[in-house]
Amino acid sequence: MKAFTPVVYVTGAAQGIGFAIASHLAKIGYQVYAMIRNSSNSSDLDQAIKKFFPRLTKLIGDVTDAHSIEKNIQQIISESGRLDVVINNALHVLVGTCETCTIEEQKQSMDVNYFGTVRVLQSVLPFMRKQRAGHIINISSVAGYEPFPHLESYVASKFALEGLTESLASHLGPWNIRVSLIEPGGVKTDGPRGASLGSRSLKDTDAYKKYCAHAKQQMINGYNTSIETQLIALLTQDILESKKPHLRYQVGDFATVRAKERFQDPTGDIYVRHKTSLLKDASLYDYLGNN
Repeated sequence: MKAFTPVVYVTGAAQGIGFAIASHLAKIGYQVYAMIRNSSNSSDLDQAIKKFFPRLTKLIGDVTDAHSIEKNIQQIISESGRLDVVINNALHVLVGTCETCTIEEQKQSMDVNYFGTVRVLQSVLPFMRKQRAGHIINISSVAGYEPFPHLESYVASKFALEGLTESLASHLGPWNIRVSLIEPGGVKTDGPRGASLGSRSLKDTDAYKKYCAHAKQQMINGYNTSIETQLIALLTQDILESKKPHLRYQVGDFATVRAKERFQDPTGDIYVRHKTSLLKDASLYDYLGNN
């Protein structure tokens, strides 16, 4: 009998965390579809595809464009017949307070970091519910539960992502769909260097702007002491191979310490059990499981 090969879709896979996860999972035998926005910065991914062919495939897509996501998912289903794992990693980092960033800049951050995930979920969950199996992994951040005043819009988008993920974890059980969050501290990626700096200018926000520019430089300076992306790739493998995966996974000492201070249960499992029991008491689980 042919061995089962899980099929994985990773967004934001051109570099950084997404690339590390996609290439590692392909290396150990998963069938991976790596989504990037365009081919102009895909040299690392192209090399990995040559190395791990045919287990690694490049897809062009944009999480802010629902049509492109739908095309990606239709191609995956057409070629593989199923979709077992979705890893939402696409990211936009906006540095600034709400006063120093325009509304349009803040909308862009939310559109990628939150609504981008929602668009992917709207495309993939019908297939996962039909096959009654799947695993959603959303790449969050310590900023999903730890406020940073120089990253207010980014923090808001990650808080929103965490709330969404907690809600998903409490109601997707009837279809055997698991949901997890990965919450790293600083990671060795080009994210800080490529971060946008808020452009809204008012006379009395000059001090803020100097502070935000300094904070961005500090983020860049922290590269060498940050977490290796490979650690997150290995954690992703552990999560997928776990019989009872947690809701939350912190990466790095800072994220771990802050989660223990922030949450009664850093894994999030108590919360999921509580919400699940409420749904069962309300007979909603019976409805969900039979539809």
